[in-house]
Amino acid sequence: MKKIFMLLLLLFILNSVNAQLLKNNICDRSTYSITELQNDNRGITKRLYLNKANGNLTIYGTASKSPYEVYFILPIAFREQAPVWLDIQCPEMVDYRFIRLDQFNVFVAAQLNNSSDTIHLNWTSWVIAKQHDYSGIPSTVPIPALNELPDSVKTWLKPTGCVQWEDPFVKHIADSIRGTTNDLIVLANRIRDYCYNIPWVWPTVPISWDAYYAMKWGNSCTGHAHAGAAIFRENGIPCRVLLNMPTWDVGYFDMHWIIEYYVPQYGWVKMETSIGKNPYLYAHQEMITFACNPEDEFSMIFPDNIESFCFASDTVFQHFYPDWNGAHSGNQYCFVTDTVAKVDSIISLTDSVYKYFTTYQGINLTNAQATYFQTAQDFQYKAFNYIKSGKKDSLIYYLNKSLDNYRNVELNPLQTIFFDNFENGTNGWTHGGVNDEWELGTPTNVGPDSAYSGNNCWGTDLDSLYKNNADCWLLSPSINLNNLSSAYLSVKIWNDVEDSLQGYSPKDKLWIELSTDNGATFFPITTHLGGVIDSNTGVPQVGGWSRLVLDLTPYIGSTIKIRFHFTSNFSISRPGSYIDNVFLYGREMNIAGITKNETLDHSIIIYPNPTKTQITVELQKAEKNCTFSIYNVNGQEVFKQKINERKTQIDISSLASGVYFVKLFLNKIVEMQKIIKE
Repeated sequence: MKKIFMLLLLLFILNSVNAQLLKNNICDRSTYSITELQNDNRGITKRLYLNKANGNLTIYGTASKSPYEVYFILPIAFREQAPVWLDIQCPEMVDYRFIRLDQFNVFVAAQLNNSSDTIHLNWTSWVIAKQHDYSGIPSTVPIPALNELPDSVKTWLKPTGCVQWEDPFVKHIADSIRGTTNDLIVLANRIRDYCYNIPWVWPTVPISWDAYYAMKWGNSCTGHAHAGAAIFRENGIPCRVLLNMPTWDVGYFDMHWIIEYYVPQYGWVKMETSIGKNPYLYAHQEMITFACNPEDEFSMIFPDNIESFCFASDTVFQHFYPDWNGAHSGNQYCFVTDTVAKVDSIISLTDSVYKYFTTYQGINLTNAQATYFQTAQDFQYKAFNYIKSGKKDSLIYYLNKSLDNYRNVELNPLQTIFFDNFENGTNGWTHGGVNDEWELGTPTNVGPDSAYSGNNCWGTDLDSLYKNNADCWLLSPSINLNNLSSAYLSVKIWNDVEDSLQGYSPKDKLWIELSTDNGATFFPITTHLGGVIDSNTGVPQVGGWSRLVLDLTPYIGSTIKIRFHFTSNFSISRPGSYIDNVFLYGREMNIAGITKNETLDHSIIIYPNPTKTQITVELQKAEKNCTFSIYNVNGQEVFKQKINERKTQIDISSLASGVYFVKLFLNKIVEMQKIIKE
């Protein structure tokens, strides 16, 4: 308990320091004025900034299985910004890859080996950001009716457990702020002023970073942002919460929260709810790390995987791992000035390059794909060095070269490996254990108002509170992960369990386990998942379904079973844990590492096919330094030979019967065919 109080005290001190910095408008310490920005809009040039973000994460303890994974976020490609280069340093790291959630959001899954010492995972992300002065924003806009909004933005009208705009207390304040105005811009400025004046205090324990708590007692930048989102949404204006890293160069901090709201016929406008800036003309000084969807919003201090996507894949680490407390810093490195068209082109190219990089990094690639990927990275690194030195034309050249090579990787499209929304019965799911009450159906009386989709979901008890002293599980059927280059698990969770002691594990616990030996043994792939506020603070309880996405790429080649494990202690029971829409997806491996990106300027003839002992490889003309390889269906190279003659006989009698693929290389250009060995 003492450790928790000390941790909370440290958070208060850090947030108080951040609050003072914000109140002093330290982010306004720029080399140009707002007037200069507005004047710049009348010309033909824009500034392009190169920002530097650092993360120094620490992991204490030993996982029950090595290697294990840690998940964390860093700057994303988000409209006016795009990362141009990423460097991750950690001696214990085996590899890392990215999990993409949507058009913008990705986060890192890093595989780490156990260590007897504290693990330090340090990353640096270099991000380019376009100066954005919100030119053209109208001075007056009617507050839109629901049918006047595009469908693409309506999702950011939803109430959540963190943005509780349907709560009567929140609604009363939101309505009083609006008053009689029907002008969106007037209302936005009132919301700016209200959020700016929310006190930076946390007088009521347990602390929550949601809109209700902030509007009732006070809060940090997190509560300021959620309060702003709640007021906008209650008034029918879509609003998104943005997590970011400022470039104020004030030392190390956690991360920072702002919002953006939707203006019809114009688009999204950022607002700094902590320092009272609307529109936020210095948005290029803050690097967006996560653009929340409603299902990502959660009010806990230490919410595993929710809003932070920062957690470890083992229950021994409990909450708050990897340790991100005061672990981030950012600063502006340099800027260049050029035409609006060229700046936009650089942002667009960098965005595309980074999205390819985050798609391919760390997944299983064939030899040919890996060659293209490495070449693309080499050009990407050159582009990064040219932006550091201000050479814009060279930057564009190498971004294009990088993009060309990334495109040549040509992965198979994402596909569904397994999906169950529980609308068609148990479908091989089983459950058991001590005081087991897992059941399939429609929730009633307690728990969520409905399943996430359709009528049915699994819950620890669909119509009553779960039992104390439970140790029970819900087990999936077998799922085959063979012949894949990547694999991911997405699941929707509604969780309301005893969790009054924030900072450690919940008292009543839900976590996810995996088996690769047909259920003989299981190991955790998440920490214990967070619950809700238990004390009688008046904070509305959990308000909706959340999403959890995990990396299963390390288990490719196995047949797995997934187990949702639930335990409760001897006191206090709550509505419990609910599961819906279990979705495994990934990409099939390109057979034998062969992707037909380009062809030679002549055809290759292989005969006889099928064959029992040998094949003849015939080219239209002799080639020097031509390499001929044979791969089995698992992508393993089983034969390799240089070919310099127009016609070459090759003995394959030693190969087992089956399907094989041949690949002919010449200066990275590939010709391939399938053969059958009888």
